[in-house]
Amino acid sequence: MNMADQFDLIAEAKSGALSVRMSPEEFARIDHECRRFVKETIREVQNDMREISKIDKWGFGDHPDSKLTSAPTMARRFREKAMGQPDGNDFYTILEEHKSAVESIRQLFGAMRDRYIAQDSTLAARFKAESERLGNPIK
Repeated sequence: MNMADQFDLIAEAKSGALSVRMSPEEFARIDHECRRFVKETIREVQNDMREISKIDKWGFGDHPDSKLTSAPTMARRFREKAMGQPDGNDFYTILEEHKSAVESIRQLFGAMRDRYIAQDSTLAARFKAESERLGNPIK
């Protein structure tokens, strides 16, 4: 699904043309897990990739006077594959795309949830209670 399609779905959800049957607790858990996945999982792996991309010496013969002529190339490729691949096909960049997809999912379900909440105070109270229980208080 491309970005335009994602935004079309979010716009449809905001207008009420797209809906889903879920409990307020399920909406709260989706929101919580999307936040957690982006903030913890993706960010942690991206931090690791950033550190890997900075490793100067890997210790497998990648020093200037090495007899293993492919070692410097391998070390450069490891660093670039972690972060900085010229074509953008590196772990860090791909995780940025995943982060964007997760945020789009969160926005999509959030738009549907917000329409329900605007119409149903009981649903709103249940969503708020579950969000607070999960550590995501509604402001």
